[in-house]
Amino acid sequence: MVRLSSTNAVLFRGKDIKTPIGERFMRLSYFVGASLGAILISAASQAATLIGDEVEFKGCYPTSDACTATTNYLVGSSDNYIYGVSSTSIEASSVNVTLLGGPAPATFNGIVISDIDWVGEPNLVIKGATLQNNTSVGIGPEDISFDDHTLWINVEGAGPGNFTVQLTTVPIPGAVWLFGSALLSLVGLKRRRG
Repeated sequence: MVRLSSTNAVLFRGKDIKTPIGERFMRLSYFVGASLGAILISAASQAATLIGDEVEFKGCYPTSDACTATTNYLVGSSDNYIYGVSSTSIEASSVNVTLLGGPAPATFNGIVISDIDWVGEPNLVIKGATLQNNTSVGIGPEDISFDDHTLWINVEGAGPGNFTVQLTTVPIPGAVWLFGSALLSLVGLKRRRG
C-alpha cells in the first residue's frame, strides 16, 4: 500500500522512502523518455530506404587510374547497371551484383557507386557493408570498401556468380546523444539511491 504522508514523502508499506513524489517521478520520466527516444531513432534508421534515390555508377580501371563516364541510376527502377562483366541493381538497403562472364579481366578493377543517400533521412551515412549470398569465386570482404556515401566493389579476377552487399547505416549524432542521456539518467538514479 502506497500513501502520502503530510510531508509529501512516499510511504511504502509503512516505511518512509524519503523521496518526494515529484522528484522520483521526474527521474523515472527522464529515463523512460531517453530510452524511448533511442528506440525511435533506431527504428527510423532501420526503416530508411534507398528506393527513389538517384545514385551514380562508374567502372574503373586500375592500370590507367581512369573511370568510365558517370551513369545516373534511379534506385527502384527495373533497370540494371550493366558494364563490362557485371550487372548491378540496388534495392532498399543492398546492392546486388551478377558477374556475367569470368574471370573479370585485370584491366577492369570494379564498380564505384557514389552519391548514395537514404530518402527522407539526410543524416544517415554508410557505416557498414557486409558481403552476403556470395557464389562468385574471387570475391571476399576485402573487395568491398565504403565511405559515408560511396561504395567500391573490386571485381578484378573474380569468376562468374552473384553476391549481395548489405549496407548498414546509423545517424551518429542523434544516437550518441540519446545513448549518452540514457546513461546519465541511469547514473543519476544510482547516485541518488546510494
